[in-house]
Amino acid sequence: MISFILGLVSIFCAGFILGSIIYKTYFVKLLSAFAFVFLFCKFSFSFQFIIFALLIFLLIYVSVIDYFYKIIPVIFPTFLIVFGIFSSFVNSILGGIWLLRFINSFLGAIMGGGVLFIVRISGWLIYKKETMGLGDVKLMVAVGTFIGCEKVLLALFIAVLFGSITGLVFIIFKKIKKNGYIPFGPFLSVASFIVLFIPKLSSFFNVPFIWEKCIL
Repeated sequence: MISFILGLVSIFCAGFILGSIIYKTYFVKLLSAFAFVFLFCKFSFSFQFIIFALLIFLLIYVSVIDYFYKIIPVIFPTFLIVFGIFSSFVNSILGGIWLLRFINSFLGAIMGGGVLFIVRISGWLIYKKETMGLGDVKLMVAVGTFIGCEKVLLALFIAVLFGSITGLVFIIFKKIKKNGYIPFGPFLSVASFIVLFIPKLSSFFNVPFIWEKCIL
């Protein structure tokens, strides 16, 4: 218990320090610190923690850049894609054996980027203008390599839901115009973090079968 508490304190401090590298505000520092604490509570000190701590750190970094400058530098998604694919072999959140993990990582990249790319093309055909940045597409390709095809679809759903609600609130309070632009990167990052702590949807469908085996 004492070692766990000491671990929480050290992880919180590490997150706070790294947060100052991203942006020197207490909000970002505390956001980074608490994100690391949640990851530590789920994964403890493990390869999983290192993998997702790096992912979340860069997602926060990207979100701050996207919020202020409306751009996602290509270097961050590119690095995450490469790291996500290579780390998939030890990323147990993707599956049981190494081959399934690699396949899930690859499919996650295709699904994450593919859905947003379709949205981007559809927006261009309907509105005759860019409605989805290519940086967002690349970001979800990267995230998909870490969380797999099932969770990346859930993350996209949550991001769209949060983005739609936020956009509606901003329009109501006249913070933006109806055809104004809200950076989508922060919503994608928040949703990607949330799904790490949500069970796979397929696990709910397996519950009756588990009960049946227990009864038999």
